[in-house]
Amino acid sequence: MVEMMPPADQAKDWFISVAVNALVVLPMRNRMTACVLACLYLTDSGSLTASELTRSLQVSPASVSKAIGELEQQELIRRERDPRRRRDRYVIDADAWFRGWMASAHQNTVLAEVARRGAETLGTTSPVGARLRDFGQFFEHVGHAMIQAAEQWRQTHARGERPTVGENPETATPSLDGVDAHGLE
Repeated sequence: MVEMMPPADQAKDWFISVAVNALVVLPMRNRMTACVLACLYLTDSGSLTASELTRSLQVSPASVSKAIGELEQQELIRRERDPRRRRDRYVIDADAWFRGWMASAHQNTVLAEVARRGAETLGTTSPVGARLRDFGQFFEHVGHAMIQAAEQWRQTHARGERPTVGENPETATPSLDGVDAHGLE
């Protein structure tokens, strides 16, 4: 169950905590990466420098640097040079999740190809080859389904349509039930 909303002056901190707990369970590998992503999402400009992230999160520059590296690898953020200040700004934009999703889909197709080659090399009738063949088929299927879903979303989004939760059970947004500011129940 979701916690009661806190007073307005504590709402941003509460939301960051809830978002971080959800992100740690989902695509993020660690809490700091989730904190950096949440911090970028919750800034009006959608961009911050490393020093701004360090100050906002009250963590070391090394922690921010590691998180930024992971987010860039997942293509959830991009780096822009601020010519006035000679610093990099880390930007989250409207296509961040689309790019991240497509990068993940690409990783699945790479895994599928590696598994397919392994199965061919070891023989698809051997136990290992059969396992690799199934592994490859699964990741090929998942990769294609991810690409199809992302393209379908992009087309819907481009038309200005905004499906709401529950319109289509296949695309329904997961509930935050069970997530509170302190972690998962």
